[in-house]
Amino acid sequence: MSAQPKQRRGLRLLYFVTTGVIAFWMAVTGTAAVLGADFLVERITHLGYPASFALLLGVAKLYELAAVTLPVPNRLREWAYAGSTFETLAAAYAYAAFGAPLGDIVVPFVILAVVQTSFWTWIATRKTPAPVPTLIVPDESGSRDFDREKVEDETFVKLYKTLHIDKNTQPIEQAIEEGFVGPEQDVFVLEADGEAIGITLRTLAYHHLAQGTLGETPFLVSFCAVCNAGINFDARIDGQPSTFSVGGVHAGTMIMKDDATGSLWDHLTGECRWGPHKGKSLDIIGSLRIVLAGDLLAESPSLPLARPRLKLWQKLVRRMQYGHTWRMLPEGKFYPGFRESFEFHDPRLPELEMGVGIWSGRHAVFYPLEKIRQGEGVLDQQFGTEIRVTWDTDRNLPIVTTGSLKNPPHHVFTRWYGFAQKFPGCKVY
Repeated sequence: MSAQPKQRRGLRLLYFVTTGVIAFWMAVTGTAAVLGADFLVERITHLGYPASFALLLGVAKLYELAAVTLPVPNRLREWAYAGSTFETLAAAYAYAAFGAPLGDIVVPFVILAVVQTSFWTWIATRKTPAPVPTLIVPDESGSRDFDREKVEDETFVKLYKTLHIDKNTQPIEQAIEEGFVGPEQDVFVLEADGEAIGITLRTLAYHHLAQGTLGETPFLVSFCAVCNAGINFDARIDGQPSTFSVGGVHAGTMIMKDDATGSLWDHLTGECRWGPHKGKSLDIIGSLRIVLAGDLLAESPSLPLARPRLKLWQKLVRRMQYGHTWRMLPEGKFYPGFRESFEFHDPRLPELEMGVGIWSGRHAVFYPLEKIRQGEGVLDQQFGTEIRVTWDTDRNLPIVTTGSLKNPPHHVFTRWYGFAQKFPGCKVY
């Protein structure tokens, strides 16, 4: 592993540690100030400030807490760091002017050092240099080496627990009536063995993976919220049902891990890239069909919809992840570490360009959204059949139709960078 990735890993670790320290400090002091804790009010009034100043100070600290821990615009986070800097300097000045002991004066400077360390490591990790524009085309077999060191964010993604669908379902009709899902929200429909189940985009964007059984088939559905791509797999390895979890970020997208061996699997192609099962692939049941909840209600009101029971903090994380999907944040967003996990860079299209990727085996074609939206869409001859991709303006979704093939190609509505990483050298329409 090169020195640069090691250095960046160290910076990220330092960032998370210092940010955790100041987040704890902001949460404790901010809550105490808002609640008017006696020890804090007494100290504030002792320094000559009115007791009402405690509430203002508490609200400011809780704002700072939210701004440094939640996905907010960079400018708001910068203001929060600036506010913390002014607060600590003002506190040190107030103690010195009052003639407080040296220890009381030094403490704000210690806090300031932690705040500044958190800020500058955040700056260093979010401003990642773009990789050298290099187009890598695989050999005829389509095989690629896998660099285990490029798997990033293994600690962070532990937030995202696989959704195991058992009895936590309800008919789509009831889910809409109770307000769990709105008529204009996207729902992924999974189908196998003549049965079907729905999972909202909001739900799957948080969990990343969902497992259950349709008929006699154990399924595994994946979805990466940043690259906006996923697929429905048969969850059996060598004929045995297996369980999976999020294994980290690789090639700028989520990578899966089977719980039994820790092998790492591509979340879109189903190929095992590293571990005891390397060289094997999960069977793909089918592409994810996206349907608006309102249309699904008219089509099949009794269709079961996954409805997980989440804690409050999980609901907050779910909202954050949903904000990265194409409808909420079309311009996209990269976390620190995503770029370092890229296997290469394909400059033929902008990284975050949306479009439809279609593939069969290693043969793949990407249809940019700009082309799909023009006129009547695109009509192409690929995979030995006719491919038509059109844009449904009412549903604001692409529609993919293929000729009558026994094994039709798979497709995803995704971002260019993610699809290019999965299929190096793929064709661009």
